[in-house]
Amino acid sequence: MHAPGASPVLSTWLEGWEAGPPVELLPGDEGVTALSWLRRRGPNLPTSTRHRLLRTRTVRAFDPGQDKVRRVGATTLLPPGARLLVPRSELGWGSGEVCVSHRGDAKQERPDPKQERPDPKQHLERGPARPSAPAAPRALLAALGRAILHVDPRFVAVNKPAGLATQGGPGIRWCLADLARAPGVLGPQPALPFDPGELRLVHRLDRGTSGVVLLARGQTAAAWLSRAMAAGAAKARGAEGGRAEARRGEAGPRHTRAPPPPPAPALTVEKRYLAAVAVGAPDQPCPEARPADRAALFAAGAAPRVLRLPVRRGGEESAAESVVRVLELDRGAGVALLDARPVTGRQHQLRQHCARALGAPILGDRRYGARAGAQQRGPLFLHCAAVRVRVPDEPEVCVAAPPPPHWEELARARGWRLRGEGAWA
Repeated sequence: MHAPGASPVLSTWLEGWEAGPPVELLPGDEGVTALSWLRRRGPNLPTSTRHRLLRTRTVRAFDPGQDKVRRVGATTLLPPGARLLVPRSELGWGSGEVCVSHRGDAKQERPDPKQERPDPKQHLERGPARPSAPAAPRALLAALGRAILHVDPRFVAVNKPAGLATQGGPGIRWCLADLARAPGVLGPQPALPFDPGELRLVHRLDRGTSGVVLLARGQTAAAWLSRAMAAGAAKARGAEGGRAEARRGEAGPRHTRAPPPPPAPALTVEKRYLAAVAVGAPDQPCPEARPADRAALFAAGAAPRVLRLPVRRGGEESAAESVVRVLELDRGAGVALLDARPVTGRQHQLRQHCARALGAPILGDRRYGARAGAQQRGPLFLHCAAVRVRVPDEPEVCVAAPPPPHWEELARARGWRLRGEGAWA
């Protein structure tokens, strides 16, 4: 799996055990449990086997600081540099010797390691086998060949074209998650400063939405970024719970104190979108539109407006919060350009907030725009213009993506200047 280290203790264990990669703690990590590290970077084991090995404390951990091997359970915290050890007998392959079956007295031969032994590095270091380059349209492949915006030791930022799905699914022939990992799609393999096969998707944009998408470089970075992106939802849930407790407290003395807000994460990821919306009075006004929010947002010199409206998905509602402000307004044409910044990361959050809370659906939104009574044709005018990543004690990273051609056509027609389309202002 990995070359034996200098420690004679570890070398002795490697004779019959497989050692995983050393534990890596990224900024903001308080620690990682044995279960989490085994699931993320351990051998490809069934979930039941993984839990059994940890429940019976069969798994060991080598601590380089103490040069010792000890048993670990699921909740054992691993120090930086530690390596988990799993017996080879649990991996389904060995050295070809004959063993006794657990189901009876019949003998069976272990698989020949040269023929059936899986390559552990394929799973532990690069995840599933990378896809081959699909026969995608040349224009799409050409756009992805110019899509890299920023390369960080922990992630790669790309500019997703409008019309390309971020993730695969029924009826989806090509998606960014597969194309980005295919050799040669993001650029010539020798020239890239990273291995495309290590890229992991950590968030999504709608198929019609263009702009910045972050791809984590490996499982550890993926878990790190995913936790940061989930912090916004936790913050909204905490704030909503506090407001609910306060409202209930007004009815009686039982509820006198709101729960404390969740701690601020060490890593923060913020997104900034451009959205072109229809502000003319719709033929069928959306019954959920809030006139106060709409009037306050589109007033002359209006300050940014905070929208809090639960997002509906699959018959359930989830707390959602966005901050929007007007950049350009053309009342004659009934369109406006918004700067929209989601605090939470719900699916279709900005599309629902514009259509349902403001009664101003995004241009080209056939799903929620039709419900708001607007005629929607053409592409979706929602673009993730910038993503900002903040890590304590490190310079912040702000990645900008230029808008696609249909945005430039709209700006010329309306006389808008897409000022600071990539800046964080």
